[in-house]
Amino acid sequence: MLLLSTALARRSQPVRRLLLASSRTQRSAASSLARLPPQALAVARKQRGRWAEHSAPAPSPALSALRCLALSPRLRQWLRLALHVAKLLALASPLAVTAPLVLALRAPLPALERLWWEYALWAAQSASPTLMKFLQWASTRRDLFPPSFCDRFERFHEHAPTHSWAQTEEALRMAFGADWAATIALSRQPIGSGCIAQVYRGRLLATGDDIAVKVIHPHVKELVQLDLDLMRAVMRLLEAAPKLRWLGGRDSVEEFASIMQRQLNLRTEAENLVRFRQHFQHRKGLRFPVPNLALTTESVLVESFEDGLHFSEIAQLDAARRKAVAHVVLEGYLRMLDPVDLRNFVELFHAVASNNGYKAGELIVSRSKEYATRLADGELSAQKCADLESFCRGMERIVADALGWQLRLEKVHVGALLREVLELCCTHEVKLEGKYASIVVSIAVLEAVGRKLDPDIDVLKLARPIIAQSLLKNLRLG
Repeated sequence: MLLLSTALARRSQPVRRLLLASSRTQRSAASSLARLPPQALAVARKQRGRWAEHSAPAPSPALSALRCLALSPRLRQWLRLALHVAKLLALASPLAVTAPLVLALRAPLPALERLWWEYALWAAQSASPTLMKFLQWASTRRDLFPPSFCDRFERFHEHAPTHSWAQTEEALRMAFGADWAATIALSRQPIGSGCIAQVYRGRLLATGDDIAVKVIHPHVKELVQLDLDLMRAVMRLLEAAPKLRWLGGRDSVEEFASIMQRQLNLRTEAENLVRFRQHFQHRKGLRFPVPNLALTTESVLVESFEDGLHFSEIAQLDAARRKAVAHVVLEGYLRMLDPVDLRNFVELFHAVASNNGYKAGELIVSRSKEYATRLADGELSAQKCADLESFCRGMERIVADALGWQLRLEKVHVGALLREVLELCCTHEVKLEGKYASIVVSIAVLEAVGRKLDPDIDVLKLARPIIAQSLLKNLRLG
């Protein structure tokens, strides 16, 4: 070690001499400039500045662009969004271009159609998690989409693309440290995967309990943010049309963004599981996993392993068991609404259940943000929509048609009813409030599940006792 230090010191001596000589030269030049008269000193400095300016190379356009990107986060975001749009267009273009040919040749060349659908699945997996989320819902709506579409995309419910074990290990190291394997033991093969995360079965080494470990997909948060930014931009363009402005599309996007962002934080899911267990602790037939809050992070969720059936397996059960599951699912949804959503649902549903469509129309208008803004500005309430009487009469007709079938899912298509309501809102310039939009989305998903399990279920009959209990609870609290 001593010999190495001596050798390094000897090698560094010429460098030191060069630096000392350079330093002496700079001091000498500075002292020479200081001895010049003031006018000559100014000329010398000006000439030196010109020389430096002349000798510096002009920045290239690429370098200038990179400097702009470094200084402008907003510009960087727009560039990422443009690249994301280009990727989506590149994935969708082959489908759009070849669709007419596939439709024309599907009978003589079924292999061509099969190849087209395989590419559609791959493109959807490669596009974005938000698109996969939509396709998960769309594949349950056999009343809206053809069987060929639903049969292929329903695999996203259980078999979405997975990330590698190395990426899972990296997430576990970030969550628990390098010695994470001293805390939990995991199987390397995931037991399920969704568009946001994938799940592994494992064991908690301290207790020996079976656990499920949910790990967020890498980069999914950035992709979801790009999708949301794109949806916001599209809504701004659509709402430039006066009629479309009353759909409340921008509010719906923000509500959807809030839901998606909560799903990207697994701590929120763990807290929701705790609340679910509290709310349904006295309800037989419902069981929720127990989250381990001490081991849960934003990207990794550790919970008890609960054995169960996939939805596709439930759909294969006999009619009596499917009916029982449908009742539990619908009742569970109604009981887990938060106070604001429950109040909105109770008021609107009470108006519908009592065949008072006119009152339902008034409730929708009273929740309109446009109406609330106008009242705050002191304008007359008569200006809250283009024609309040016609709007409420239209709602009265829609409700009367629905009640003619007692809201049985076999007869009533909630999606079609919602389209009628939205068309009515556009015609009379009534802007739907964001909370109503979230309930509308939930009802659409719930209807799809209920229709598949028990088309004869009567929503009114099941909801009435829950609404009555909620009203009694509010009276006691009041």
